[in-house]
Amino acid sequence: MKIDANGTEIRVMGDVVNEEAYISLTDIAKYKNPDNAFIVVANWMRNHSTISFLPFRNCVPR
Repeated sequence: MKIDANGTEIRVMGDVVNEEAYISLTDIAKYKNPDNAFIVVANWMRNHSTISFLPFRNCVPR
């Protein structure tokens, strides 16, 4: 499945019905920097808030 956000195609993988789907962060990053999306992702991962959020996201009941 794919969604369109401001003209950028973003892939959705997994089971949307049971709320076990994932969106592609790389596709979102391509909106900001189409040629070097990895730089945007690297900056997100370097951000302390992002690192703190990751374990929490995996513990949230679905």
